[in-house]
Amino acid sequence: MNSRFCCIKKKISLLLIICLVAPILSGCWDSYDIGDMDIVLSAFADYKDEEYTVYLELAKSFGDMQSKQGRTDASSIIMGKGATYEEAISMVEATADNKLYTNAIQTLVLGENLVKEEGVSEIVERVRGDQEYRNNIDIFVTTEDIKAMTEVEPNNNVYLGTSLRQTIVSSEEDGQDSTCKFQNIMRMEAAKNVNFLVPMVCLNEKNYIVHGYAIFDGYKMVGAIPIEEKKGLVTVTNPRASFEYKVRDEENIHYFVVEKVKGDVKTNLDETTGIVTFIMDYKFDANYISSEVFQKLNGEHLKEFIPDLQAQIYQNIADELWRSQQEYGIDYLGLYRYFRANYYSEFKNSDWREMYKNAKFEINVNIDLEDVNDQNLEAE
Repeated sequence: MNSRFCCIKKKISLLLIICLVAPILSGCWDSYDIGDMDIVLSAFADYKDEEYTVYLELAKSFGDMQSKQGRTDASSIIMGKGATYEEAISMVEATADNKLYTNAIQTLVLGENLVKEEGVSEIVERVRGDQEYRNNIDIFVTTEDIKAMTEVEPNNNVYLGTSLRQTIVSSEEDGQDSTCKFQNIMRMEAAKNVNFLVPMVCLNEKNYIVHGYAIFDGYKMVGAIPIEEKKGLVTVTNPRASFEYKVRDEENIHYFVVEKVKGDVKTNLDETTGIVTFIMDYKFDANYISSEVFQKLNGEHLKEFIPDLQAQIYQNIADELWRSQQEYGIDYLGLYRYFRANYYSEFKNSDWREMYKNAKFEINVNIDLEDVNDQNLEAE
């Protein structure tokens, strides 16, 4: 029963991918039949010893699934090497049994050596021309051996790329992380001196997990933000940011989940000094979860903890702004968008890197405590 269900699930997933790419294939690719092509779902690449290594995940055909129903894998991996990224891809294509269709790639995983030493400029050149293609790609950086990243057996997912994407997408929807589409790099090209963040993933007992964020200055990685310091950046970049906070009093520790419900960023340009000021207004809802030690609490008592919660959130945001402005001197948080929306001409004709280094910030944090009945509340 489970084997039959798994097989049906794989067929449905592959059918959805085919439905997405079929209209494109019927156009400029009409000389190839869909049944004669291998669809590339995800790419894993790294650079070491002056050589690129690329692994491509290919969707298996319906025929393969029907003849091998007992197998749990729904994709295959092929590998190629070369002095350039293009050469490595060409080597992969040469070893493939069928023509490869690469415009269905949804996941791109890049090794830390590659993004630090060579950067992503050559990869950008390869995907630049197809807007639909580049808008669909989620990009990740990993410190793991790239081959090990392709040997994971996904739980409840058909493909490696799907498993990896769902890891970060579900976390983003829960307000815990932020994703990076390949189009973020395209924005960087369109707006000079604009930078971006890319989630870093690793393996934990053969499961994908997010363990930090890679900071890009142009096409290269220049630093990283550890996962335990992510609250500030996610609060700024994710409209649904949600984290657990704890407040200490003289006798106890109290736990809250604080969810972002509104983020309003305005900008003001002092035409005399040329200094930009960001006015950042954030609103949150706080939900009391529990206390370390049993204690009788009511709504009025809990409201006394709001200033502490506000101070913690304020500090997280301020620390991340300081890191981007003072430690790295680049706008990897994407705040340029707010300035450009109101001062397009000034933005276009300015050196945003220098303007951002001198920018000022006004951070306002407001928290509403979710309705709490006046009754005794205790830890679970």
